[in-house]
Amino acid sequence: MASSLKLHLVTLIAVVIVVVQAAPDLGVCDPSNYTYPYDGPPLPTLPSQYRLKVEVNIVNKGYSFILEEFYDAVNNRGASISHRGDNSTHYTSYDYGLNQTVEVTTDHASGTSSCNVRDFGRFSLFGFHIENGTGHINGTDAIFRFGEEFNETYMGVATVRGIPANHWQRCIYNPDSNHTFRLDFYFSNASFHLQSGPNAIPLRATINGSGISRRTQEKYNFYHNYEYLEVEPGPVTMERAFEPPLGVVCPGYKRVKKFPDFPKVFGVNIESVIPSYQRIHYSREYYNYPANLFAYIYEPWGNSSGNATMVREVHDFNAGLAYKFEYGTDQCTIGPIPVDSFFRDTESPDGIHVSLKSPNSFILHNQSSWIYEGNTTLDDIDAEAWITAGQRVNGSSVWNFTMEYFFARGNWTGGTNKSGLVHQMPLLFRFTGKNASTNFTFRMNQKLIHFTYQLSDHFFDVHLCYNEEDSRSMAVEIIGVDIRKNYIENNTHNFYAAVQHTIANVSGLPASRIGNVYAAEGVEEILIVYFDMLGLPPVKGNAYQNYQTFFPP
Repeated sequence: MASSLKLHLVTLIAVVIVVVQAAPDLGVCDPSNYTYPYDGPPLPTLPSQYRLKVEVNIVNKGYSFILEEFYDAVNNRGASISHRGDNSTHYTSYDYGLNQTVEVTTDHASGTSSCNVRDFGRFSLFGFHIENGTGHINGTDAIFRFGEEFNETYMGVATVRGIPANHWQRCIYNPDSNHTFRLDFYFSNASFHLQSGPNAIPLRATINGSGISRRTQEKYNFYHNYEYLEVEPGPVTMERAFEPPLGVVCPGYKRVKKFPDFPKVFGVNIESVIPSYQRIHYSREYYNYPANLFAYIYEPWGNSSGNATMVREVHDFNAGLAYKFEYGTDQCTIGPIPVDSFFRDTESPDGIHVSLKSPNSFILHNQSSWIYEGNTTLDDIDAEAWITAGQRVNGSSVWNFTMEYFFARGNWTGGTNKSGLVHQMPLLFRFTGKNASTNFTFRMNQKLIHFTYQLSDHFFDVHLCYNEEDSRSMAVEIIGVDIRKNYIENNTHNFYAAVQHTIANVSGLPASRIGNVYAAEGVEEILIVYFDMLGLPPVKGNAYQNYQTFFPP
């Protein structure tokens, strides 16, 4: 628990090395003067797991800070959070099994954070030792430097912050650094009931002594006081106590987990919160990768034309055509797919022609660039998070950004058995971008709702953009045993997408011109698939000619 104490003890005992011939400063204490055998009440048993908060006062140097510590010998890990007077917070975690330290410093004035990941060196806040070639966190006796093996002397009962406390003392002399000091510990007395329970917990520790300056070879005095303000023995329950803060990119973090795969066909409702503009925006997105189609339903930003309250766009990447429909009107606009569509569906290899982003590119970066952040909770849902960083150049503007994705974990599911249960569904997307020239920061949080595999053909229907005279209703027969049961009932979301893609592929038409697909059982073992073949579009699209489908038929 007194890892903060150990930090300064290590500095005093192990780090400061002065090559001088000297003896203990008997004006401080005499290390040979201790009670043997031990005479006093039983020494407190220190826990193998705890959380504590300590006020560290370096009296001789005139400064103090608050340190929060998390210790878990059971799972071989530790962490600390310190709050300094320069308006900064320092987080450090120690994973002894992975031999890794993660340090995150947050400057609250600028709102920026930096992360440093490194292997253990000679120093660890809680100390460590090697067992069978693997690092292990030190036990609490070694961290506290308190216990029967340290020849503690019982000094009686004292009062700490009005609490009766048992007082122990020992004298320490380090000949290498020529430091002599008294180490006093005060533990709660059983006569006083504390919130943490009946077990004795540390209330205060002090270091009072003298040393020799390495620079001037002159004697100096030091006094440190540690006030333990919160002590909670037992498993640490604070979320992410042993993991770096969310929203900070830590390259080299050894806790690795593959970014989840997005399915071939899916839809999701999105609530976008944009603090910079105090704006909340709602939309729905639908992806059909076998058919190479994307649909987007949204509220127009600001005033819309006519009586439209919602707009639906369908992007057919086979032809490079964008269809735009305004609800409440009969208007349909057809044109090339917009090239600059950073947050949605489009990527362009040459700035002119377009292709549909792959499922991996749906999250804007290659999956291998995402760093696993670990577990958290969102709206009481068990979740896990990934983060990545990047840069986007838009003309003369350079934007540096981070993106964060949160997915449900464990047994959380959505959907139904009929529409398809969704596991590890995306829950939240966070984007933070900063303009390198103006320092303007743009933030957006997108809550992902109703992530589903079941998509209706209506979302991709574009027949209003074509003359009925140019369209043809057609049908094909599929012969087989229990086709509906085996291929449709348990896989509806992929069946119709695959049929649309196959018909388009065989006919040489864009998938958007194959509409109103549905299946009906015919006689005996025949399944009839009906569909409409729409006419020619009035404009030329901008599909990438060398496009290779991501899901071959």
